[in-house]
Amino acid sequence: MCSHFYKLGLVALVLLSSCASLVPVNNHFERAATLGKGNAEVSGQVSRYRVSAYGRNDLTNSNYGLQAGYGITDNFDLKLRYEQIEVAHQHVRGLQRGRYFSLIPKLSLAPDRLAAFMPVSVYDLTYRFDERRSKRTMASIAPHLIYTQPVWRNHVDLSLGFNADLVMSRGATSLFIGSQLGAGFSTDLKRWALRPEIAYNTNADARLWNYGLSFQWTIPLRK
Repeated sequence: MCSHFYKLGLVALVLLSSCASLVPVNNHFERAATLGKGNAEVSGQVSRYRVSAYGRNDLTNSNYGLQAGYGITDNFDLKLRYEQIEVAHQHVRGLQRGRYFSLIPKLSLAPDRLAAFMPVSVYDLTYRFDERRSKRTMASIAPHLIYTQPVWRNHVDLSLGFNADLVMSRGATSLFIGSQLGAGFSTDLKRWALRPEIAYNTNADARLWNYGLSFQWTIPLRK
């Protein structure tokens, strides 16, 4: 009986947590440093998202993605990101899977230490009710501020980020407030990095946690 009520409560929480029963993307694996004019970056990442409720913690979705970036100037990057969203709780309003597309402008505010970026994103979601399938599109605007502290020069750094995320769908909106704590490990952070990250995201109704890992490779195209 307790398990039954817990599941009902979990469903209700996830329904309230966004306008389309979806946990917003909140891992970004960024640092404050920009790429530099003419340089490029490619990365791959995996992340998992969980919801905490009634003293328990359950997986909601796993994401797998790719990202590419280019240094427009020494202080401004432009990045493109794609993620495949695999839903764990498929019984929640019929949501089966999703795709996430994002355009990410990034501006350096203090060289290598402080930066702002704002993913402008679209979620393409697939639902299934009995034998019927349907599609829904959501949009998101998520301004971020990130600070990076070197720990071991060009080998280890720590980054702390804060963001707001406005998720919109068919006239409905939901505002999330989030934060991220990440690190970079490398023999040369200017060339490549392994970046683990944990993050927290919340609105008026839900507390959401996520964690992930990214591998980033910087390509020095500038001559």
